[in-house]
Amino acid sequence: MTSFRMTSSAAVLFLTLSLIQVSAESVDLNLHLQAFENARPPEVFNDLVIFSYRPAARVFIVGARFSHEKYEIFHTFRKNENGVYVLSLPLPASGGVVRYRFMVDGVWMADPANPASVTDERGVVFSLFSVQKTDQPTLESPRLLGDGYVEFTVAGQPGELITIAGDFNNYNPFTHRLSETQPGVYSIKIKLLPGRHLYYFVLDGVSFIDPLNERVVIDVDRHQLSVVTVP
Repeated sequence: MTSFRMTSSAAVLFLTLSLIQVSAESVDLNLHLQAFENARPPEVFNDLVIFSYRPAARVFIVGARFSHEKYEIFHTFRKNENGVYVLSLPLPASGGVVRYRFMVDGVWMADPANPASVTDERGVVFSLFSVQKTDQPTLESPRLLGDGYVEFTVAGQPGELITIAGDFNNYNPFTHRLSETQPGVYSIKIKLLPGRHLYYFVLDGVSFIDPLNERVVIDVDRHQLSVVTVP
């Protein structure tokens, strides 16, 4: 009987350790999520994208829906030891710009920690993040090329029409169209005068700031604009 108990205990212990230590990656992910002390903009960790939300008061449920899933799936966050709600999802295989919204106790909102957003024709604000395909080189935008030339780049879906509007073209969304340099990657080179310039991209009539550019300002009408400074 004693031998049987020891064998059963060992089996339970082995099973428990197997479940906890499924892989080094899962342990690393759990440690990474537990380290969040405040909400952050979306960040890539291995082949996952991580979202986070820190409430100002007690909440019961935090979730999100995403455009690449046609907003059909409701993903629920879990709360870590620091009171931050975290969510990890596989990177969308299609790449491109993904729109999403949070839901906190039944109230839909944009991601407060993410400055990249877009307002649709109904006045609904969506947060944005840009996803690169694994077979694409690392994208950078804006990129200073010298002699005043700046290259702007954005990831999207193949076959889209994406333009750029800024103070350099009187915010005309029809003047400068980005070229699809490879499937789902769009870029344009523009010569700018020295100094600070404001801009945004336009896709299907909807404007959005540069997802690859962390420099953002808000104008008097509360619109977000990306910033590039030419030496």
